[in-house]
Amino acid sequence: MLVRLEDALSFTNEKAALGCEHCPVEVHWWISRGCKGRPTIPDLATFISQWWSWWLTLQPEWRRCQAPTLMTRAILPRTDDGSWDSLNKPGTNGMLSVVATLKWWADDADGKGHEDLCWKEAADDVVWVLDQLIASRSALKSMVCSGSKKQGRSGTQVNTSSLKRTRNWQ
Repeated sequence: MLVRLEDALSFTNEKAALGCEHCPVEVHWWISRGCKGRPTIPDLATFISQWWSWWLTLQPEWRRCQAPTLMTRAILPRTDDGSWDSLNKPGTNGMLSVVATLKWWADDADGKGHEDLCWKEAADDVVWVLDQLIASRSALKSMVCSGSKKQGRSGTQVNTSSLKRTRNWQ
């Protein structure tokens, strides 16, 4: 999925980055080392709590919800009605960071994190978001390549000839 997204973004490695509010300290460690190595996670429960806070903060406004607790799940809306600008960040400081954190989470749970319901919900949501990002990018590329007026999701007319002049679609 991540490779498909980066392909849809023409493998651009812009300096754009995901938001860092509530970001687990391990992500900062990893990025500061050029996305090499694997951080130590001293307390997995704290990491999971920080991960959910970060992930929910990264979401577009229309997708926000409460962080899960031991008694509740995070139920994020799954519609395609809004903008994905807050998550549409290509390169190493983009969705790669999110995918890497899921790997660390799974590995730190004695390699069985992928069996944990909370991890499965997180991974499922990340995959769904990656799908939405790919679909929105592909739709935009199609509109730009056609060079004609297309009708957008909101029913408005989009003049794609002006979009053609934009090299990086953000």
